[in-house]
Amino acid sequence: MFEQWLPFLAIASGVLLLLVVSMAVVVFMLGKTVKKLSGRLMFLDVEVRQLREQLQAEDWSDNTVAPQRHPVKHGDVHEAAVRSPYALAIELAHQGYGAETLASQCGISRGEADLIISLYKSNAG
Repeated sequence: MFEQWLPFLAIASGVLLLLVVSMAVVVFMLGKTVKKLSGRLMFLDVEVRQLREQLQAEDWSDNTVAPQRHPVKHGDVHEAAVRSPYALAIELAHQGYGAETLASQCGISRGEADLIISLYKSNAG
């Protein structure tokens, strides 16, 4: 009685397995994309903060027109971060990011990231 259903069940099982594997690959790829975009967002956040500080530091009381600035090219990062990965790590620590994120995004060791967090976490909050 069940023998007539065996070929159908075998095909259905194969299709289901293929679907599960495909979904796992999609989830894995989305996770990598999210991580990459998260890192880029951190750099852009630092850059926006720097630009805001520059604008606040300039005196616009004479109502002059702001000078034209060169557009930021895709891939540029915060200038201080290029000179010093520790400056960026401190900035990210102030924003509450963990040691693993600091290490991977700033190119420093996990121990250095832990030290930066221990030194600057109390100052952030």
